[in-house]
Amino acid sequence: MITVKEALHHIRQQCHTLPPIRIPLDSACNFIAAETIYAPLDVPCFDNSAMDGYAIRYEDLKNTIPLQLYYEIEAGKTEIPEVHKGEVARIFTGAPIPIGADTVIPQENCTLE
Repeated sequence: MITVKEALHHIRQQCHTLPPIRIPLDSACNFIAAETIYAPLDVPCFDNSAMDGYAIRYEDLKNTIPLQLYYEIEAGKTEIPEVHKGEVARIFTGAPIPIGADTVIPQENCTLE
């Protein structure tokens, strides 16, 4: 029997870097880009939520007091509210992160009272 370190050494000896190839973008699934690709602009042009949950100020988690739910922000909404100390905004996937919020807690990790 060989150690994990020895096994990795044997595997790495058999692996070789392949030269880059050009393929159409729609055929590139499961491929890794050979160089960094930069977009000319951000899409979307605002910070948005990757999940349904609650947008808060991380600093408010230091206190154990309940936060007040003031806003509900859906994807596609153009008006971006501001979250102040002690406030929370219900947020949906793709919705813009409210001004002042720096954390989104997934809805399954929250309790409403």
